[in-house]
Amino acid sequence: MKINKQNEVILIIDDSPNNLELAGSILESVGYDVVPVSSGAEALQILAYIRPDLILLDIMMPEMDGIEVCKRIKQIENIKDIPIIFLTALSETEDIIKAFKTGGVDYITKPFFKEEFIARIKNHIDLYHSKKKVTEYMKRIDSELNRAAEYISSLLPKPLRQNNISADYYFKPSIALGGDVLGYHFVDEDNLALYLLDVSGHGVGAALHSVSIINSIRFQNLSGTDFKSPKEVLAGLNKIYQMTKHNNHFFTLWYGCLNLNNYELKYSSAGHPPAILINKNNVSNFLSVDNFIIGGINDYCYEDKTLQLFPGDSLYIFSDGAFEIKNEISGYRDIEDLRHFLITNRDDNASELSLLYNYQISYINDKILPDDFSILKINIYD
Repeated sequence: MKINKQNEVILIIDDSPNNLELAGSILESVGYDVVPVSSGAEALQILAYIRPDLILLDIMMPEMDGIEVCKRIKQIENIKDIPIIFLTALSETEDIIKAFKTGGVDYITKPFFKEEFIARIKNHIDLYHSKKKVTEYMKRIDSELNRAAEYISSLLPKPLRQNNISADYYFKPSIALGGDVLGYHFVDEDNLALYLLDVSGHGVGAALHSVSIINSIRFQNLSGTDFKSPKEVLAGLNKIYQMTKHNNHFFTLWYGCLNLNNYELKYSSAGHPPAILINKNNVSNFLSVDNFIIGGINDYCYEDKTLQLFPGDSLYIFSDGAFEIKNEISGYRDIEDLRHFLITNRDDNASELSLLYNYQISYINDKILPDDFSILKINIYD
């Protein structure tokens, strides 16, 4: 048995020497390498050492028939995807159905016609290699998406503990890699900027756009912008990130600036879900400003608001991925469900953020969030 690594390899399993010789000679005549074996047991031994491109398998064999051989092959991880074509002299529908149920991709009735025989084998080998290429391509895409997600995660700040203020978050990119990113930084020694944005769409494009935006905020490189003024920050971002110049990506944003001396909060939002403020008595309010998305209308006039916070307050900023969870049976969760959960579970250690993620995942049948999960908590202590 000689195998040329450049040729495609076909394993033929048949207890008839005549059938092995006939099929083998036809396949070798058109350039395939053939490995002939006369029993299922021998085939399973051979498959420990070679990985053929296709298997031709006789149904009727003594000791171990083709159906059983196919079952065993499909239980072996590194060869289970190899296409199996059954060779049969039978015409009964029941045997053909069994062959397909065990994992066969096709069947050829003996005696076979040379041209049809070659054509069907070539089609299945081509399909097999096409599937392998797609699988490899998808693995590379998944790898790149994972690297992008890791990079975005690396931009997130460390948990903050300073005086009577703490900042914590929970961030989990979706499998499709969305456009969420969050952060906070000191504008000066007295003022802390807080922000969470969500770029439209999914994938690397949305993720890269979110990185550019968050860096504009983190490094305060919007010319002529007072980063203690939320409406100026939104206007500055809107000027730079018009969607017509950024592959039609727009984004929503919640941005606030908290004065650490008097706990005065200036905040604004642009098409973003409202933040939730919960006081020490578990009374809650939604914080939002009715502004348009960023990137949609050039020279839009953004507004902001001012609110006094107090010790014992908890402020939650999040994207819609934290509450818009759909279940086929129960329908959508909404922001009221989120508010109730936060009121019920909040604590000083921000453990409710991870609890919320696990709670939302438990609500989904396939355990995969369709969107990024992002939530930021600011706590003011007594």
